[in-house]
Amino acid sequence: MDYEEFFKGFYRSKLDRRNEKGTPIDPNTKGLVFLEGRLSFYERVLEENKESLEENKESFMNISKGLSDDKSGGKNKSKQLDDIVQQDETILRKMLYFLKDIKDIENYFNKKFCGLLDNEIYLNILKRLLRIKISYLKLIIDSGLSMSIDEFNNLKDEYYNSIEALSFLKKEEKNIGARVYSVVGLINKSMRELMLQGEEELKDIIRVEEGMNVYGEERIGKTKEGIKRLD
Repeated sequence: MDYEEFFKGFYRSKLDRRNEKGTPIDPNTKGLVFLEGRLSFYERVLEENKESLEENKESFMNISKGLSDDKSGGKNKSKQLDDIVQQDETILRKMLYFLKDIKDIENYFNKKFCGLLDNEIYLNILKRLLRIKISYLKLIIDSGLSMSIDEFNNLKDEYYNSIEALSFLKKEEKNIGARVYSVVGLINKSMRELMLQGEEELKDIIRVEEGMNVYGEERIGKTKEGIKRLD
C-alpha cells in the first residue's frame, strides 16, 4: 500500500469535517486519529470474533447432540464438528496475530511517552489499549487453544500484568486533578510533537491484513492516480 498517498487523502477528508462539538479537527492530531482508528478496528475484530466463536459453540453442541441421537450419517456430522474446531482455531490464531500488534503499539507508547502520565489524552489511550489487550488475552486463554505450556503461562502472566497496569492507570486518573500541567488545545505541545514524530514509526509497527487498509476496512483499491481518497 502507498501509505503516503493514502494518508494524504484520509487527512484531507478528515480535515474537511468537524468534530462532534462543531469545531474543525486540528491537523496536528492526525497521529492520534490514525491510532484511534486502529484501536476501533481491534475492538470490532474482537466483537466479531467473539460472536463467531459463540455461534460455533452453539453449532457444535447441536451437532454433537444430533450425533448421539442419530447413528446414521455420523461420519458427515463428525466432519462438521472437525470443521467447526478448525474454524475456531483459525479465528484464535488471527487474534494472536493482532495481539502481537497491540503489544507492539503498547511498547511503542511506553517508550515514547514515558513520563507523560499527567497527560489525560495519553492516559485514556493507554487505558483503552490495555482494555482491548486484556479482552484478547482472556478470550484466547479461555478458549483452550492448543499451545505449549510456556506459551500458555506467558499469556497468563501478560493477562495479570495488564490488569495490574490498568488498575495503576485508574489510580493515576484520580490523581490528575491535583497535579499542575498545561494542555494546549486538544493535546499539549510535547505530546503533539511526539505524535507527529512517531507517526511513521506507528505505520511501520502496524501490519495490514490483505485486502484491508490500516483502519481494518476493505481496501478501496488502486487507480492510475494512486490510492483513492477515503471519504
